[in-house]
Amino acid sequence: NTTKVNLLSTNIAGSECGLVTIGLENLEPDELAEVLQNDFNIVARTVNNPNGVRFSTHYFNTEEEIEKLSAVLENLASR
Repeated sequence: NTTKVNLLSTNIAGSECGLVTIGLENLEPDELAEVLQNDFNIVARTVNNPNGVRFSTHYFNTEEEIEKLSAVLENLASR
């Protein structure tokens, strides 16, 4: 049984930006944000409509940090 990471940000051409909102099927947004902060030192914030966790993935982040986030989310989704 694989839990999914859901992209909640818009994928409409021309609406792209450095903010990405995701949701995990097995964790509520507030739980996910807390686990990311406490266990992995990854800062994110919860948002509403859509309910998820938002990440700033632009100017101040390195590719390595984005890869770490991706690996952590993949791991959390498989728990």
